[in-house]
Amino acid sequence: MCILIVDDEKDLCELCAESFEMEDLDTETCFSADKALEIFNSRDDIKVIISDDHMPGMSGTELFKTLKEKLGKTQFYLCTGDMEASEEELKKIGMSGVIEKPYDIDSLISRIKSENNL
Repeated sequence: MCILIVDDEKDLCELCAESFEMEDLDTETCFSADKALEIFNSRDDIKVIISDDHMPGMSGTELFKTLKEKLGKTQFYLCTGDMEASEEELKKIGMSGVIEKPYDIDSLISRIKSENNL
């Protein structure tokens, strides 16, 4: 079981991954949606994707739409600082939830663990 963290802010992405790993959770990081697609398609153990929305190239929302049919039981969380749609609206299209930036890393870990039985 793996958590894929996607964010073009490399320091934040790596800090997030280190924090999950301190909780004994396997993580993989990447800094673009294109790389996230590559990783998702090459692994069969990704249980959760946490993706920034605003990234150069493909956004987190576009990543979700590209992966939607392939996600199966994989949960997809969108991180954003400026909500263009409500969390309820995004859940209706299949996202697992929204994580508002800036976020508290301990709260994020607690939420991901509790919502995904980790």
